[in-house]
Amino acid sequence: MAGVELPPNGDEFRLSKIDAARRQLDASIRMLFNGEDILAVHTVAAAAGTIIKDIALAKFPGQSWHAGAMQVNKLDAKTYFNIMNAAANFLKHANQDPEGAWHFSPTETETTIFWAVLEINHFGPKSELQDFYELWWLASHRDKDALKEMNLDADDLLAASEALCGRPLRERILTGHKWLRDIKFRSA
Repeated sequence: MAGVELPPNGDEFRLSKIDAARRQLDASIRMLFNGEDILAVHTVAAAAGTIIKDIALAKFPGQSWHAGAMQVNKLDAKTYFNIMNAAANFLKHANQDPEGAWHFSPTETETTIFWAVLEINHFGPKSELQDFYELWWLASHRDKDALKEMNLDADDLLAASEALCGRPLRERILTGHKWLRDIKFRSA
């Protein structure tokens, strides 16, 4: 079956929490660009992001992106993570408000994946898919300074940014899907 990642013999296997998070993060990126249900994408991305965030905060105190965001926004950890995890918590906890409803914005998923991609840098090189997502997100949000720091061809970045910036999320995802389809990753 395509997309099923099991050991050749189907037996149990051992993995670390960060390895699990890497796989979940890559899966959420593939799911997003393949047009999967945005709530399912968000759930997988948030699971990966939570693992990555928890380990980064424990192993690299004060160095994580989240720690920096808390400091810049002058928020304590509880307030900050209540805000950052609100959608994920709604999607996984029914015991607190079984009749609750949520005004979900798909951009929350886009941002959740981006934060996880930023934090995964603490644990060694990103996957090619994670690199692709980071470039797609930066081009989508026209963060030219961050793109320049990556030492990439400025003309290509400007063209990518023009194709994505200011467009609705659905259109940006479809463009990313087309680009991803045309890229031949070494790991593929």
